[in-house]
Amino acid sequence: MGILHLNVEIAAPRDRVFVFFVPQRMPLWYAPEMETQFEVTGGEPDFRTGQKVRISGRLGGREVALVAVVQRYEWMHSLDWEFQDAYGVRGRQMWQVDDAPGIGGPGKGPVPVGIGGPGKGPVPVGIGGPGKGPVPVPTGTRVAMHEWYTFPGRMGRWLDPILMRPSIRARDKRMLAKLKMLAEGLGAK
Repeated sequence: MGILHLNVEIAAPRDRVFVFFVPQRMPLWYAPEMETQFEVTGGEPDFRTGQKVRISGRLGGREVALVAVVQRYEWMHSLDWEFQDAYGVRGRQMWQVDDAPGIGGPGKGPVPVGIGGPGKGPVPVGIGGPGKGPVPVPTGTRVAMHEWYTFPGRMGRWLDPILMRPSIRARDKRMLAKLKMLAEGLGAK
């Protein structure tokens, strides 16, 4: 069984990230090199637990497809599905979307926290400059992707650590980078 865990920090609020976890927008970042299409049971605009999703596209000139069953969909928090394709590859993919306070952009780490006022919680702050007080820092979003999968037969299990896992990891990293680019508003440039 292959297991992958990846994270990406996005300099955008969670609501701007999670809008890409709907059937109409997910093809923009989920395996875009395959010109992926999502067909949702009943043509619904959002995912829901128990729903079947057919994901299809072209890979190397060949039509490929898999069917996923949504295990959990919590708006603004997570998407989790189990999948199987026609070749017997089975697995599960899960995305967890959480606030990442103090993510102010590329190369910027966590920032100090100030109290927002009486009865209010901590607020990420930065220093406004020499002689200036703290200023609010935009919060970001952390997306964690977890993937478990199995290939059928001995050959599949043998090839997984050598060939398949590195290519799946690279594909997942590309997908998360594309999601980051879109959510940060860099996709239109």
